[in-house]
Amino acid sequence: MKHKSIILFVCLVLTVFGITSATAESLETVTTISLQTGTLLADYEEVSQILDTAAIRIHSMPDGYGAFVLSLNGTDALKSLLKAEQDGVYVQCNALGQQPLYFTYEDIKNFIMEQLEAYAETQPADMPFDTGMMQSMMDGSLTDEQIFEMMGIDEELIAYISDIQAKQVVEKGTFALEGSDIADTKTVVALSKEDISRAMDLPIVREQISGQMLMTGTEYSQEEIDQMIDEQLAEVKQMIEDSNITVTSTAYTMGDEFIAYEFDLTAETDDYSGGSVPMNISVTVTKTSIGSAAFYQMSVMLTEGSDEFLNQYGSLYIDDTFISGQYVFYGEPDEPMFEAALNCDRSQADHSFGELALTLYDGGAQTVYVTFDQQKADNVTDTAINVYLGGSADAIKKALAETSLITVNLHTVVQPDSGFFAALQNATPETSVQLLQLNEEELDAYMQSMEQGLMMTLLTVIDNLPPEISESLMQEMGGF
Repeated sequence: MKHKSIILFVCLVLTVFGITSATAESLETVTTISLQTGTLLADYEEVSQILDTAAIRIHSMPDGYGAFVLSLNGTDALKSLLKAEQDGVYVQCNALGQQPLYFTYEDIKNFIMEQLEAYAETQPADMPFDTGMMQSMMDGSLTDEQIFEMMGIDEELIAYISDIQAKQVVEKGTFALEGSDIADTKTVVALSKEDISRAMDLPIVREQISGQMLMTGTEYSQEEIDQMIDEQLAEVKQMIEDSNITVTSTAYTMGDEFIAYEFDLTAETDDYSGGSVPMNISVTVTKTSIGSAAFYQMSVMLTEGSDEFLNQYGSLYIDDTFISGQYVFYGEPDEPMFEAALNCDRSQADHSFGELALTLYDGGAQTVYVTFDQQKADNVTDTAINVYLGGSADAIKKALAETSLITVNLHTVVQPDSGFFAALQNATPETSVQLLQLNEEELDAYMQSMEQGLMMTLLTVIDNLPPEISESLMQEMGGF
């Protein structure tokens, strides 16, 4: 059973790697992925040597064909082909033997259910495992009630949401926030402290707190858990009561199109002298049309008494030829903790390029700077992604060679069928190994025959690594 689990897992992983989409009927799409280390990884010579000789290829064709290939020094060291059909999937991998493996979806479902049922039997009585729910998920027969249960939605939560929705006030007219387009509909939902406090009594809240307690690894009785939850919720509800908290959410739309959004939370906080000061969190999102382009802005403003500062700001400009965005998170006024900036030029149909900079401020700035460049010509697409590290984007741009970390190259070709999947084109369940239908004796025999394929694959991998690495590994293996 353990061997079946391992091989099935390997096959599923290889299947995921091999799933891609072909662009046209009878055409084969081949994407080759290669990596190159930059100057910052120069000290890791062995890594550079391996990456210089290694490449990953992903093939795909219509009718469910896909493949994952690890190439070393021009040799296909690990090759996994798959063919997905209506009732099952074929997997052929040189490391798992010459015969294709065949798994029906029904066999996979039954095998997974067997493992889940075995797992459920090992669980404590107070931690029930709903195998019926899992069965419904596997066969696609989930009811609305089961879906709600999975999401933690019960009748009390539904009733609470319905009551909140009933508070909506919809106005028709002409509305516009500063910097936004004009909207024709304004929808407001205002929550009082009683509405917010009521949410603390919902079963889903208790379940979340209980789950967090169980994750600590500390053993509590159910009575102790219930008592601690009651105490925590009582404290939270008292804080809500004392703070006079209110929340107002306002959405602006033009027909079905988003125009703007406002979120406003007000409360009273302790001023550490026996009194209180007003506190406010205000979130504003707006959309502005500039010709055919859309410009979005987001801001989060924190206010306490007379002190006010911008906590977050973001913007995104999108048109048919260019995308530009930025985001800043401030820990203190005018002191950013994190910044992100994006630019992408797609003005040319056959050439797109751009940059992304992520900067973290923690005792000093540290920036990850990424450039991407994609060029298309007939049936070929080349994409280069370069990653750099440095103090700032400007500093990195002035010293690209010295700050380079790694480069990822993707070369995609759409070509006529090369015959790469010929070995699977005539495969049938009868000519394949149906692993999940083997008994223990048959499985043992298959595992013994598979050992040769595993060893040959391993030796092929080692033989095509850089000589120094290959020799070192061979010595560690005992001089094969």
